[in-house]
Amino acid sequence: MNIFIRENDSKDIFDTLSEKLDTEKLKKDLKEVFKKVYNNYVGYYLFKDSGIVYKIFVLPKHIDLPQEGNQHQEQNAIRQLLGYFKIYYELKHKYDKLYTDGNKPLPSFYEIAFSSQNKESKAQDIQDIEEFAFTKYKYFLQEIKKFFDTHKTHKRVKTAYISQSVKYKLNLLANIKEPNKSKIHQEQYQDVIYSNIATIVYGAIKLFLQQKIEIVDKDRKLKKEANNLKNILLKKYKVDKSFSLSVHKLINSKTYKHFKKQKEYLALYSNVLALFGIENFFEEDDRKELNSNIKRDALFIKPDLMYEWYVYDWIIRKYCRAKKIFNIDFSIEKDEEQIYIKSKYNKKAYEIAELPKNKKVSSRSSEPDIVILGDGKKVIIDAKWKILEDLNSDDKASANPKGLSMSDVLKLQRDMLIHEANEAFLVFAGLPKGIDGREYGVSYFGEIDFRFKLVEIPIYL
Repeated sequence: MNIFIRENDSKDIFDTLSEKLDTEKLKKDLKEVFKKVYNNYVGYYLFKDSGIVYKIFVLPKHIDLPQEGNQHQEQNAIRQLLGYFKIYYELKHKYDKLYTDGNKPLPSFYEIAFSSQNKESKAQDIQDIEEFAFTKYKYFLQEIKKFFDTHKTHKRVKTAYISQSVKYKLNLLANIKEPNKSKIHQEQYQDVIYSNIATIVYGAIKLFLQQKIEIVDKDRKLKKEANNLKNILLKKYKVDKSFSLSVHKLINSKTYKHFKKQKEYLALYSNVLALFGIENFFEEDDRKELNSNIKRDALFIKPDLMYEWYVYDWIIRKYCRAKKIFNIDFSIEKDEEQIYIKSKYNKKAYEIAELPKNKKVSSRSSEPDIVILGDGKKVIIDAKWKILEDLNSDDKASANPKGLSMSDVLKLQRDMLIHEANEAFLVFAGLPKGIDGREYGVSYFGEIDFRFKLVEIPIYL
């Protein structure tokens, strides 16, 4: 069953879903979906109940909701959603250095699969969610297998050895107790292939087969891959067949310590986590939202963050045009780059002080999305993941969510003042016809106190 919801929908969509689902029974699943909806995430959430697979799609506001039962519109909406995934992970992979502190272990499957440099990836051509889910889990299983194709570790194991001649270290206690003095008890040490990591991964594969695979393996091809990997681990390593694992055990510190010392081990750990939908474990936000319900498949992204990267990327790609639009001559050469996102140039502190002593009460920071420097000028840009349909504004954005928000304008004015910028721009994914590039002003006492321009940079899938 396909269910479509629009990002940050203001309608009472819970009532809509109540008509189709047992909302009391599925309360935990729906709670997670709605938490994403109301926090401006987009993506999908798949789960199975009573033999029915439910697919809930949270669409970007730019994608039209399909009419119920119209398969063509539904497939088109899903293809467009996958298009947003592609853009998001291409940009995330491309600008990794701009938003991490350097401690992120390795790019995720999505970054690799959707990278514009990856000419062999079939992810670029995927048309539906089932194919997308199959492709990603097959990738995780294959990457895990690649690791164990070359991974070798040993440990010394002590075993009992009895003969009539001495070959190994004597076991004095056993010989004293032995009534048959022709038997000489000894202690033999052997090197055997063993790996704690293999044991943990074996438990993870068992858990994947038991609880996760049924909702993502439509044609039972993944089950064959997973069983093959499980048998390889059993054959190659001395793995305890009875070893079991839960998601909470998988992410605890005792398990993590086996993987954290080497980069290739961290890559393996990331792929194992990905089998249970927690591949973003190393990102702080995701750790707070770990869900022990692994009988589901989900992927959500933040489109507002994606749009910041998109605008930044657009300015670099359309360099000559961007110089005219933003009225500044700047460099994009690697060693002379003058356009910044998520950098020290984007952030400036200011303080709130108690008067007349000028005693600091608190400190805040001003951080426009993009800062451009060049030709003795500074330009600040705020990228808005919004299709602006109306210039009419209100003190409360909720009064006219499709109108120009006065809070956005006032924030831009504050940022311009603090950063001592020459010009300020609000960039939208869509603007009413005829106003792209126009200048507007804020007047407090009859005179224009603040000027800014509106610019349209649409996303093309």
